[in-house]
Amino acid sequence: MENRNEKLLSIIVPCYNSEAFLKKMIKSLLEIPGDGIEFIFTDDGSTDGTPVILRKITDSRVKILSQENGGPGKARNTGLNLASGKYVMFADNDDIMDTDSMKKLLPILAEQENVEEICLRLTREQENLGDGLADFLKSRNADERNSSTVLHALMAQGEKETHYFDQNNYAIYGPVAKFYRRDIIEKHNIRFRENLRWGEDIAFNMEYLGRIRSVTFWPVTIYYYRDNDASLIGKKFVGKSSHVKKFIYAASEILDLKNDETLHFFEALCAKQYIYALQNDFLCRENPESYMERRKKAVKFLHENAFFERGIRQVRLKLLLPANALCVILVRLGFFFALQCIIRLYERI
Repeated sequence: MENRNEKLLSIIVPCYNSEAFLKKMIKSLLEIPGDGIEFIFTDDGSTDGTPVILRKITDSRVKILSQENGGPGKARNTGLNLASGKYVMFADNDDIMDTDSMKKLLPILAEQENVEEICLRLTREQENLGDGLADFLKSRNADERNSSTVLHALMAQGEKETHYFDQNNYAIYGPVAKFYRRDIIEKHNIRFRENLRWGEDIAFNMEYLGRIRSVTFWPVTIYYYRDNDASLIGKKFVGKSSHVKKFIYAASEILDLKNDETLHFFEALCAKQYIYALQNDFLCRENPESYMERRKKAVKFLHENAFFERGIRQVRLKLLLPANALCVILVRLGFFFALQCIIRLYERI
């Protein structure tokens, strides 16, 4: 494989209509010192001032790419194709990286030889950035988990599977706050699935985890994640279920469903995502259709998609959070009106 004058780290940032927050992300990145790091910003067809902000960057470590709007997955892939780092990290254009933590962690990253992925902590409270850094620098108290354990936690939400990751704010779901090995990505041609506009980041992690043996966890909070109303993740709208369906079918292609244990966790994923479709499409307040029409569509969506139907019917409820387990039971009983009441009540909390 071509060396491309390999850097230690490539940080890839997809950008789309992010003029409100982009400068803060750029500042947090460019203040990280060192020539062994490169920053790749991909403008995904922005229609605001994002391209102007990017063009004003003068740091020689920065590469600016542009493309027609194709979604964050395609923008990350465009950056990946140009990356030269031994490790790859992704960041979102409206978040913030902790500069001091990155500055002090990069020398430790350079010492690593056999790690396949390093996962760090994120926070939704900016003042928490840097938590755990001093202790980690003193003790190097890293933890290591089997990749299958992390993969199962991506699919299920039972307390046993996710407690360690959720309690420690480890960023196992999305692509941010991680160091991936680029040679593993390239060897197996792992890319974000550009036909997905929702769940493409989880699919990428599933595929990567399936190619490695373990994940190393560094207990340092390096990443501030901003809740963004423009994100597709948080939006509720008619038709969102189609995105969920595409994600589940992509996951079915990635996972080894001949493995019984993996199949059980995939059933949990399917059940969880069907409930998600109810919450964010069929039964949400934003859906203007009558209750009977929405119920009809929800039932049809379930029975026309074998993965969702099997998930609801077969899932082991202990693999789900109690609220989702209750929702699954109500779906099994056909109590959609009660389910809608619970969803509406939850929306008010």
